Amino acid sequence: MMNGPIADASFFDDISFNHLNDHTLPLDKWDWIMMVLSGSVGALCDLVIGHPKGMEEPKITNSSFGGLGEQLKQYDLKNNPIDYQEPGAFGGDHRLYSYGHDLFRFFEGVRQTMFGEYAGVSSVGWGELVKEFPEYEQLDFGTAVIVNLLHLFKDFCTVRSLPLPGMTVLANLNGDQMPAFAEKLYIDHGFNLRIVTGQALSVAAIEIMLRVYLFLRYFNADAPKEAIRSKRSKMLLFTHSFAMLFNLGKVAVTKNPFMLNVPQLLMIAKYCFQIARDSMDLRKQLISSKQLSFTGQERDMLALYDNATTMNDIHSAYEESIQDYADIRNDQSIIILHNDKIAERIDDVADTYSEVLRLLERRKGE
Repeated sequence: MMNGPIADASFFDDISFNHLNDHTLPLDKWDWIMMVLSGSVGALCDLVIGHPKGMEEPKITNSSFGGLGEQLKQYDLKNNPIDYQEPGAFGGDHRLYSYGHDLFRFFEGVRQTMFGEYAGVSSVGWGELVKEFPEYEQLDFGTAVIVNLLHLFKDFCTVRSLPLPGMTVLANLNGDQMPAFAEKLYIDHGFNLRIVTGQALSVAAIEIMLRVYLFLRYFNADAPKEAIRSKRSKMLLFTHSFAMLFNLGKVAVTKNPFMLNVPQLLMIAKYCFQIARDSMDLRKQLISSKQLSFTGQERDMLALYDNATTMNDIHSAYEESIQDYADIRNDQSIIILHNDKIAERIDDVADTYSEVLRLLERRKGE
């Protein structure tokens, strides 16, 4: 790794998250109004529909259901066979053991209403219980469907409401005996279909209202999808938390932990996790971008360093060439000097040789 300012760890101190604001959409007054409105609707669903004491049982009058009451009164039977109450299951408790009150067995209840028969499991451990009513006036299928729908709707609104769908199926799997936990939930703790419906509607109302609002608001807006999703998560988290406060108040007043809106708690946990995850992902993207910039700077510096090294090598080679040339010129000067000396010696030898020849010629002449 390179030493110097590029590899300095203080680089990471310069990382800024100010650009996070570029990926968020601020909340304005309309957002707050919508959050409070949808949170209030959700809270009302839980408090009104899921009220522990239930609602008043609907009375079928001529004005009921927008004027349909006059026609529906003939279907409001007072002796529906699915409403048989065996000894030990009086009041609304009998609905837990009746096949006709189990929404998983709706058409079984319709058959019983058609032919005047009751079927269910015994509340005192006698297994499956079947009772026929010979004097019952049989009904056709369509009439029996309307009779049962009206009957179950009225039961749904009462304190006991209806048991959670599938309770009698569990009883059949348990040797035709209702499991003890199911009896405690329904009879002792008042955990029934109306309570669950109120909780589910509380969550659904908030989700639908806010999602539709944000969809319409940003339908043609030039806003990043990530920013819209981030804003939606924050608004949903606040609104579910707002409605949850009312649910916690209901739990505190009734001192019944089974009134706790578990689906709403799960939604709060979901959006907390989603917001934290999105925030971490965004920070990772910013750090990665900074690191890429850092890597690019380091690459450029390395290239400059390589170029400088190459230039230094070229300069050194040039200096060496100049020195070699100077050495060669010095050698040439020495050679010329030696050549001059040799030439002088040759001239001296030639003069001496000429003198010797001249003396020899003289002696011959004498």
